[in-house]
Amino acid sequence: HGKYSAQLLRQTVNSITNLYRNAGYGQAKVVPRVTKSNGNIIIDLTVQEGLRDTVEALQLQGNATVPLSQLAPKGLRLAPGKAYSQQLLRQDRNNIMARYLALGYLTANFRATVKPVDHDPHRLAVTYAIYEGPRVETSQVIIVGRQHTKAPLIDKTANIKIDRSLSQERMLTAESNLYALGPFDWAEVNVRQPITTQAKE
Repeated sequence: HGKYSAQLLRQTVNSITNLYRNAGYGQAKVVPRVTKSNGNIIIDLTVQEGLRDTVEALQLQGNATVPLSQLAPKGLRLAPGKAYSQQLLRQDRNNIMARYLALGYLTANFRATVKPVDHDPHRLAVTYAIYEGPRVETSQVIIVGRQHTKAPLIDKTANIKIDRSLSQERMLTAESNLYALGPFDWAEVNVRQPITTQAKE
């Protein structure tokens, strides 16, 4: 019972389809059928699940300095014997990259490859290849553009410590804290030059 429109029906079909595909049924389809009887609208949704895609093997490469227990304390979404879907892979990628950025690996990179096992498109071997790059620490804090505000106040507010890992989150937090002080029309906290291979900046 409730409202009916073609748009609502499409949204429902898409929601159910995505639910199945995110659970590993990559070929799932939902076929709607709408009939009218005595002024009532009857909707039948026929679900064609198809075969479930599963992870046969998962390999992690390139995480030389950060073990998996730190990258994914609660475990990865993809694992041998579990369902495979693009959404689960994206969640693993986002969690791993967020962890690297928080630890100061500002040039870390992630690439995933997925291949069928024994020509079976529903049994998949997944490889996560990681390029860590250098872990960047703060070498020196330089204040540019200060005219009236005392440097110790800026240092205390930004709270960027020398010889500590430099993360994107830490720089954004420092930027927000400086702006929240009030006297600045604009504040930016960033590395002096693009991070490539240097371990200090």
